[in-house]
Amino acid sequence: MDDVPAPPQPPRKPKREGIPLVLDLDIHKRLKKIAKLKKISHQTMLKQFVGEKLYEAEKGLGVI
Repeated sequence: MDDVPAPPQPPRKPKREGIPLVLDLDIHKRLKKIAKLKKISHQTMLKQFVGEKLYEAEKGLGVI
């Protein structure tokens, strides 16, 4: 029998976990304002900020 290759699978999304986050009202308003100017959701922008800052911290500590 001929071996038929399996169709390509879509890339898996990274596992995510929702967490409650309490921000000062001023920070939340500023975040939403900048996100609106960039035409992205404030949740997406917050994830980007956290990811960038985490990378900087890891790089500074020599973790990566």
